[in-house]
Amino acid sequence: MAKKENEIVSYEAILKDIARKKKGVFSISRTLPAYLILLFMLFLSFFIYYNFEQKVKSDNTAAFEKAISSVMTRFEVGYNNHLQIATSIRGLYDNLVQVVRDYLLLYASVPTKTYKSILGIMSVQKVPRYRLTEFIYYVQGQGYYDYSIHPFVEKNVYYPVEFIVPEDVNKHLRGLDISSVERLNNWFQLAIERGEPTATNVFPFRGNDTLSLFLIFPVYDRSFAINSAKERREAFKSAVLMEIDVPTFFKQSLGAGVPSDTSIIFYCYQKDNDLQETRLFSSANISLLNSDFKPILSQIREFNFLDKKLYIYFATIPNFGGSFQKYLPLVALGVSILLSLVFFGLIISITTSRARAIDLAERMTRSQRRILESTKDIIAVLGFDGSWKTMNPASISVLGYEPVELIGKKIDILFANAKDLNDFYSSFNNQNSEFTRKVDYLMKTKSGEERWINWSLTFSPQDSLIYAIGRDITLEKMAEIEERIKAKQTILAEQISREASEFKSYFMTKFSHQLRNALTTISGYHQILAEKKYENDDEMRTYLDLAMNETQELLSSSTDLFDVAGFGTGSKILGTVNVYNVMNEALVIFQKKNSDKKILLKFDEGSQSVTVASERDELRKAFETLYNALINGLQTLELQVQIAESRAEAIVEIQILASANELVSKMIVLHNENLNNLIEAVRYDVDDILLNLALFGSMIRMLNGQVKFDTLGEDGNFVSIILPKSQ
Repeated sequence: MAKKENEIVSYEAILKDIARKKKGVFSISRTLPAYLILLFMLFLSFFIYYNFEQKVKSDNTAAFEKAISSVMTRFEVGYNNHLQIATSIRGLYDNLVQVVRDYLLLYASVPTKTYKSILGIMSVQKVPRYRLTEFIYYVQGQGYYDYSIHPFVEKNVYYPVEFIVPEDVNKHLRGLDISSVERLNNWFQLAIERGEPTATNVFPFRGNDTLSLFLIFPVYDRSFAINSAKERREAFKSAVLMEIDVPTFFKQSLGAGVPSDTSIIFYCYQKDNDLQETRLFSSANISLLNSDFKPILSQIREFNFLDKKLYIYFATIPNFGGSFQKYLPLVALGVSILLSLVFFGLIISITTSRARAIDLAERMTRSQRRILESTKDIIAVLGFDGSWKTMNPASISVLGYEPVELIGKKIDILFANAKDLNDFYSSFNNQNSEFTRKVDYLMKTKSGEERWINWSLTFSPQDSLIYAIGRDITLEKMAEIEERIKAKQTILAEQISREASEFKSYFMTKFSHQLRNALTTISGYHQILAEKKYENDDEMRTYLDLAMNETQELLSSSTDLFDVAGFGTGSKILGTVNVYNVMNEALVIFQKKNSDKKILLKFDEGSQSVTVASERDELRKAFETLYNALINGLQTLELQVQIAESRAEAIVEIQILASANELVSKMIVLHNENLNNLIEAVRYDVDDILLNLALFGSMIRMLNGQVKFDTLGEDGNFVSIILPKSQ
């Protein structure tokens, strides 16, 4: 019993031991905290009542604001759509010398059919009196044979409607002199002098059953100065007017409605003066506002058509938020008081058990601390800013840092490369719920040594903390990396082996062709000699026959050699291949496999028709491999391609200049320095760039071609390819 601290003690034994030592339940020293807590809980109950009351008001206000925002947003979207249509049509007058009828019909017909609120889109011209006949003749030439200006009054300047869309329902407005409509003319003249788009008041332009508002966009002669109102009036030449049916606009913008629309009442109106207003549109439940009730919330919002202000009155409906909400604060008060009494009873019952809980917690804490201090794995906590909050002693053996050296500092100093650092921070961006991620990062120890750490990172947005467990897996990781290197070396070795086999086959085929041609020639000459007639003895013919037999034997041997070489596994059937088409085919396949990356091919003139003697599928696979190498580390890559043929040398040279890529540049230098030892150089490859470069070079050589890589630094990376020209 002397070493009781080190004994294994069960929870049951602990509780029994404490039970023997506990004091009286209702002693003042133990129950006084319970009464103090009761007083605090009662105070808290009234505080909760007050907060619930404020919360109900806040929720109602938020719901009211949300419903208003929903309506206003739809109105704004509708307004922006109308304004965009009018602005785009106004832009025609900047881009064209003259906007004819067909252009206006083309651009305005679809919007007027789509939006029933657009009653008309008009082209209004400024026509001096001396040009009146010419203007009418021009418009009639556009297909309006009955066009005339109305009402016609002798004056110096007319502002007639030249074209209007839709045409069928607006024939009566064609030729209307805008200056004759007093309420419209005032705003029209104001827009001319201001030089800015202007909106009119809402008024019954088409009669009492329609409330119209016009958006006026003046157009000026660019050759005139428009710095003053007088200059703008002189420079004015035409205007684009959009007539909007305001009630239809609001109804159309609301659409089918959303559930929150039924929780509010609203109507839109225009202030005619300080005392009068014109109601333009009302919600379907406007009748509720006429009943004898006072809304708990109301608000007036402004809504602008350009510089014209309209007003929208919003109010809550009866029983907004539900009748239960009115009594919710009282319910909360009653429940809080009841819970306070219940909690008081619980405090009394558990006060005597407090010592047991404390002792049990201390024992559990000591046990957890021993685990934390003895484990070889890093157990730590970080903030979302990357700074260490806690660290166990395992950091000494794993990273070489004392815990106090890391706490308060950022994890950034431990990362061996920027790629892993960026991956760490990007992994918990825009995350709203807790999640765990397991990942391997290359870290630096205090001495500069690199070690692979397997991290189990639990990101808690609620706590704004990252709970981390790290284990040293350097040996396992190095073995894994070595396996990957060997796999890449095997791939490259197999490709080089296929290349050597192909080269041997090609060499033997070419050699056999040349040997057979030579022997055929010799045999032919011998045959010619054999047919000559000699008057001397027959010995000459005997020797010639022997030579002929030897020649035939060599010819037979070379033919057998040709058959063996010509039908070996490395033989290829070469055809005429268009380089431009093959490179684009390879690009299409590459983009399907790598949809997150983009390669832009730019060919010089004359490159589209050049052909080579090659095998189409093999050449396409080669270019896919090249694309994989050059774009590594980038999202977008531009390739400048020049394809030229040399008829004299019977070759085609393909020159490719790729966008600058520092990673690829380093691998090109490594490739060029290790041309005779590429298999070993793959050990220092990054992201398979060197492997793909070497594979591409081998594939091209198997097609009887040549490849050269070079780096131009910031100017990009250069690839030169030579292939035999098609015959």
